[in-house]
Amino acid sequence: MCHADLVGSVAEGIAVVRWTARAVSVLMAGVAGLLVTALTLGALGPSLAREAGSAVTVRLDLPSAADLSQLEQRSVVLAPDGTPMATFHAGINRHTTALEDLPDHVWQAVLAAEDRRFFEHGGYDVEAIARAALANARAGTVVQGGSTLTQQLAKTVVGDDRTLRRKLAELRQALALERDLTKEELLATYLDLVYLGSGAYGVGAAAEEYFAVSAEELTVEQSALLAGIIRSPSALDPRVAPEAALERRNVVLASMAEQGWLTDAEATALREEPLGVSETRSEALADPHVIESVRRELTCDPEATGGQRWPTCDAGLARAGGPDSSARLDRLYTGGLEVTTTVDPALQATANDLIRERFPEPGGVTAAIVALDPRDGRVLVAASGRGFDEDEQHLPLQGRRQPGSAFKPLVMAAALEEGVAPGTRLEGDSGTTFGEDELDPDETWRTVGVRNFGDRDHDDPTMHEALTDSVNTAFADLILQVGAGEVREVAERLGVDEGAFVGAAGPEANPSMALGGLATGTTPLELATALGAITQGGAVATPHLVAEVADAEGRVRYAADHALVPVLDDEVADDVTGALLAAVERGTGTAAQLPGWDVAGKTGTTQEQRDVWFVGATPTLVTAVWIGHPSESVTLTSATSSGTAAPLWRDFMEQALEGEDPQRFDGISSEGPEPEPREREERRSPLDLPPRRAEEPAPLPVADDEDTEDAPSAGDEQGDDAADASDDAPGDGGDDGAPRDEDAGDDASGATGGAADPDP
Repeated sequence: MCHADLVGSVAEGIAVVRWTARAVSVLMAGVAGLLVTALTLGALGPSLAREAGSAVTVRLDLPSAADLSQLEQRSVVLAPDGTPMATFHAGINRHTTALEDLPDHVWQAVLAAEDRRFFEHGGYDVEAIARAALANARAGTVVQGGSTLTQQLAKTVVGDDRTLRRKLAELRQALALERDLTKEELLATYLDLVYLGSGAYGVGAAAEEYFAVSAEELTVEQSALLAGIIRSPSALDPRVAPEAALERRNVVLASMAEQGWLTDAEATALREEPLGVSETRSEALADPHVIESVRRELTCDPEATGGQRWPTCDAGLARAGGPDSSARLDRLYTGGLEVTTTVDPALQATANDLIRERFPEPGGVTAAIVALDPRDGRVLVAASGRGFDEDEQHLPLQGRRQPGSAFKPLVMAAALEEGVAPGTRLEGDSGTTFGEDELDPDETWRTVGVRNFGDRDHDDPTMHEALTDSVNTAFADLILQVGAGEVREVAERLGVDEGAFVGAAGPEANPSMALGGLATGTTPLELATALGAITQGGAVATPHLVAEVADAEGRVRYAADHALVPVLDDEVADDVTGALLAAVERGTGTAAQLPGWDVAGKTGTTQEQRDVWFVGATPTLVTAVWIGHPSESVTLTSATSSGTAAPLWRDFMEQALEGEDPQRFDGISSEGPEPEPREREERRSPLDLPPRRAEEPAPLPVADDEDTEDAPSAGDEQGDDAADASDDAPGDGGDDGAPRDEDAGDDASGATGGAADPDP
């Protein structure tokens, strides 16, 4: 035999061996299928045991009850108009859909692809098993399965190990399911359970994932594509293998025609349609900071205090979610909740765009904008212009910063509540010293005094005028009359969390808060809430991001309480509102004017110009704007409260209020009261703290605005620096009748004796 003949004979021999091995494998698969069929048929008679081989004994007793564990479902976050914003799920993106709400062609496509005789068999299909065995024998490999939809459901209970014992357990479970559930119930469960690739479980999630529509909106060809994916979600992924997915879809369409669910003409026409699959959907369709804040609100601990307390934590929402944070978290990720938030995606995007336009440098100075409806507490915007990868802290809700003169309206409210008349004259001369009988001898207010911006003197302003023009000396005078403890108590009632006043030594209440110097500072949300309460006649609405929570069955489990709770006398609130109206009409906030609208607002700038603010309200919307650097260590050389924060506030509000009819605060005047006589009541000590330890002096917190302020603190050296620097402080640079940045005109003396910071 020649060499070529020898090689050919060997090759033929190898081919025969390979064919024989494959035939044996297919034969064994067929025998296994027949064995399963025989054992299944045996289950129809009295429960009996059959011996399969010499080692395995199988009992075919049916379970006493069918068991389909509760399906894990993703939760969805919706915008106020019902637009999906994001989903929460623990690796299983599932959205259940009632069978009666689906077009018939959805379930018809699934049955055509997976179980044509579903309504005829009793849980297993001998014909399908035989057909699959024949197809596999012809192909020489496993190309078709014989499991019914019911058997596939049974796998979720018994697992999918490739053993005879597991297969028989699956059959037992399938029989029990058929016994205990209707065909419609089984089909509905399957359509919610089946995995369709790309993390989508069930046709509801798959419709959104692949076509960005609800399951109720699926077309025939879309339904056929989804049904075709079931066999092999990875290999038939329409984004990865579009040709294979298209071929499989067309097979399903042909099968639907064979079943009489489509005409041949309809199937032929639909086979010409493109796949029409959308691009990969983003997991979170909204600002990730907002979505994370919604998650925190849903799972927070209402018993937490201080820095551990989430700023919008509601006890009623917590009770609706579960007994503890862990249970609430589990329910959020697996319980199929439908969470409607208050945040307006369009307004949120507007705020973020405005911030990024003005502060484009990544990692640099930024801004935070919080807007809420003061009538019900709905937070409509909470924007920072920063990505979640830049800063996980949500600056609008969590960023505590010294408020500067933006805190003065709360001081005025406390003074009015304590009986100080709005026309009371206060100290207006820059450099006035305070606290001879109330403060330690080394406090700056006693050694250096309190300065107004530019060392400007104001002629004994009334309280109304002092707020309009943001006069530091007047508010230093005022808090020594009223008491810092009273101011703190009023601030907490208005919505400032107690954490704003907690320092290293515990709760603090000291005179520096008159000029915006708090232990840890306020958040934009807190200042917006407080100003909203003042302008709503002294009634506060609890701020919240979650409006409603419904369970997987559509039952409303929680609805936010929009009630306004009175916390100030309405006359007190109206007097403060009138002064804030004047501040925008002719004082420090003229850059925030909106044509036709009443605007009540206040500017604020802190010591060393690290934070600038504008907080303002119309009758329907209150917005707080903060500008600064998250590190709290950057001096804002080119940003001011009246020149930067107020215009940003105005530009946002113009878009937020577009299309609304301008409104006014009825019955509230910006003119102010007649001045009272100059004589004042004897001052009371504002210090309600334990004595400080001599070996560990605790300087009082500070803040100075462009208005910049002097609050008391320890340290003669600091006071000396301030005295030297004050010689260089500029004048106000304008006549009394001209609009000016009085915020760059009232907080310019540092609480630690720092020099006046003129508004650039």
